[in-house]
Amino acid sequence: MKPIISHPTLTPNPAHKYATLSWKSYTTKEATLQLHNVWGRIVTCQKFLINTGVNEITLDTSELEPNIYYVSVCDTDGTQFIQQLIVKH
Repeated sequence: MKPIISHPTLTPNPAHKYATLSWKSYTTKEATLQLHNVWGRIVTCQKFLINTGVNEITLDTSELEPNIYYVSVCDTDGTQFIQQLIVKH
């Protein structure tokens, strides 16, 4: 059985003004993206639609404090992936 989401990448990392999260999906579903700081606090949260094929979301990091963050994407079935993001200015 194929995973629903595969090959997540986050570039550039470290990020200065923006970062692009991309992945491949084998189905179309609603999902939620959350950006957490190192203390687990949610910095941003947005709902979106995952489409079959390659997906991309651009994150504006220009207003974030330089630090380590965690980007998580969770679909309606609970499938989740997490990527670490380093922000430097």
